Amino acid sequence: MDQKKQPGIRFKNVFLKNVSFSREPNVPENGSLNFSFECQKTLSEDGKSLVFNLGCNINEKTGAFTIACSFIGLFEAEEIAPNMSLAQFAEENAPALMFPYLREFISSTTLNAGMNPIVLPPINIRALL
Repeated sequence: MDQKKQPGIRFKNVFLKNVSFSREPNVPENGSLNFSFECQKTLSEDGKSLVFNLGCNINEKTGAFTIACSFIGLFEAEEIAPNMSLAQFAEENAPALMFPYLREFISSTTLNAGMNPIVLPPINIRALL
């Protein structure tokens, strides 16, 4: 792979796959949270398209609220000159590109639910997964 070139991968779309949210009337302002992340990748047989699923589960330890959601990202190799395989891209770049969508959704959902918004800090999602 040429380090000076772009990967040659196109980010076609991202969308919310599923969401589950519940909260009690009294949510502690400084409650203790549990986080978990998961990902799945599906490469096409010809290696030219990738479906990447990034999910997150968050719950407050007393059970005052839970949120679980997952996003799908659709990627494809550019015909002209891909510089990176989609398999390598799925490991190195796809989670980092999709994390901001997940992060914004969690912040907006918790804010709209009348809670202090949960703002996930910038993290190395690749290392976490």
